[in-house]
This record gives sequence, structure tokens and C-alpha cells, in this order.
Amino acid sequence: MYCRRCNSNRLLELVRLDGADHTVYRCRDCGFLFSPPEQDVPDTDRQNIAPSLPPESPDAARRRMLAVAAVRRRPASAR
Repeated sequence: MYCRRCNSNRLLELVRLDGADHTVYRCRDCGFLFSPPEQDVPDTDRQNIAPSLPPESPDAARRRMLAVAAVRRRPASAR
């Protein structure tokens, strides 16, 4: 499987939030997000796909997003 934008085979499989969600991949070279048609990925293509991290609890994810938002609100001189 390859990135639809840059044709790279270095992909990251993202975590599904719900079991019914489609699998989404992020290209590790250009950052493009895409969801291919639901099909089994051949083992030869799997070797370049990094597994996703285990899902976090909703509270842990919310705390992490609040921390990221706080850093982004700081003036550039404070970083």
C-alpha cells in the first residue's frame, strides 16, 4: 500500500476510536491522511506500516489535548 499523495510506502496506522470506524493511515513522509477501501492489506505491504499506539482513555486524551492547546496559546518569546 502506498500514500496517495507522494507514493511513499512508509505509513502509520492510526487508532480506531470505534470498532466500526475505517482504518486511517498517515504517511510518515508527507503527513497525508487517507483511508483506503476496506480490504485486507497484503503481508508484503504490512512490513512498512507502523502499528498505532494503544488507545487512551477519553480523560487522558482530553488532558493531553488541553496541554497541547496551552502550549500553542503561549507567545513565541515564552517558548
